Amino acid sequence: MCEDARACSVIIAAILVPKPNPFGDTLRSSQSQRILDVLSEDSYEAYELRRHIMHAGTTAYGDGVNFMNGFGAKGETGFVLENAYANFTLPEDHVYYDVSEWMDISYTSSPQFCAVIDEHYQKCQQEIDKFKMFWPSRCSEWKTLKLDPAFGIQCNDVRIWANSHPYPKKNGNVVEAIITEVLWEEVLRKQLLVCSDPDYVHEPNGGAAVECSYDKGGMFINQKARDIIFEGYTDPFTIKVMNSQYKMEKRGFQIVCNNQVEVSFSWQCAPVYDPQCGEGGFSVIHETQGVLKNMTRNTVDWYLPEIELEEGFGTIDNPVFAAYAGALWKDKALEADTNVTNPTRTVESARTGSVSAEANFNVTENEDWQKERNCMKRYLNGPKDIYPNCTITMETGRGDLERLGKVVNYFGNDTLVLYGDNTLKVDGNFAAESDYNNFLPLVWEAYR
Repeated sequence: MCEDARACSVIIAAILVPKPNPFGDTLRSSQSQRILDVLSEDSYEAYELRRHIMHAGTTAYGDGVNFMNGFGAKGETGFVLENAYANFTLPEDHVYYDVSEWMDISYTSSPQFCAVIDEHYQKCQQEIDKFKMFWPSRCSEWKTLKLDPAFGIQCNDVRIWANSHPYPKKNGNVVEAIITEVLWEEVLRKQLLVCSDPDYVHEPNGGAAVECSYDKGGMFINQKARDIIFEGYTDPFTIKVMNSQYKMEKRGFQIVCNNQVEVSFSWQCAPVYDPQCGEGGFSVIHETQGVLKNMTRNTVDWYLPEIELEEGFGTIDNPVFAAYAGALWKDKALEADTNVTNPTRTVESARTGSVSAEANFNVTENEDWQKERNCMKRYLNGPKDIYPNCTITMETGRGDLERLGKVVNYFGNDTLVLYGDNTLKVDGNFAAESDYNNFLPLVWEAYR
């Protein structure tokens, strides 16, 4: 998701400048140029390569033989900080197959390389001390435990970091680590999607610091209970990921908050806006066609899983989330008007009336819409038609009060598929705590 690819390539360029490589052959200028072009290019194929580097370098695959902390079943995948045995190569017919081959070149650690790392530090520092060259920076990054026992690179005669010699590392691992660092710094932190310091953020005028709370999005979100359950809210991180996908696919549009508040500036002096759209909603804006859809509350589209764009641009996922989206929604002004009726209105036909703030529903239409909205055969806003029907069967407790409210059939399913061919019989209730919230008749909570 490294959107500002040139910012990534500027930082990565430092490791690709042609120089003697203690772990292998010297990298030629033409190779360096080729790799930098790919890391900065705004094409779908370049996006594919960068995405492949990130995925391969941080994904482990179970082989059914080696297990660690319960992970390792054949076909199982899991996140790891570094997969030193990853396969970084792309299919041979890919335009950047040659670059992926370079990414897949592996080197092996040894005690002798610890001295090479120290030599890098000494040469870097010499540029400053002896030759008065001040462009080198962060020379201390090359210090090992020998020169800096407290914070140096943990490389000695026995191990490199926590791994014993010989330990492999590929070019792709190095590039992935740098992209991840740039992604965190330039995209997530500086664009206020997450905060490394919740008490300090630069204001536009350079004045006092403002609060940047961890719960603004990404790992955590802070919203009203009514919005999480019924009305819906937008998560800034979700919108960022969706916009990155649209940019990669060159679809020409982005999701933009309606009420933009400028809170900072990027390294390119571009304004950074508060990523929280809030109750003002958002718009889908095309680079040439303008607004394709304006999304605000109290319209039908706000509560539907997909957004149908105008001008023939198709349908996209709706970033608005709620556990029971639209369950409380109704047009109160028109409910009292018995002259306004349209018994044939459905979720699809309601889109016509959803452009304005008034959705033009009466009492009967509200009820019909609620039934259809709740029977889309999907889980939350996931893929549609994944269930056979909309029937949910619960036990009445007749004959055994302990079974009261137990769900035995969920949307037409009496079993749930876990993974592979493994299934689990439906037998429980909707609460995560199971029986904790399932009270028997006439039993008040205080007396449990």
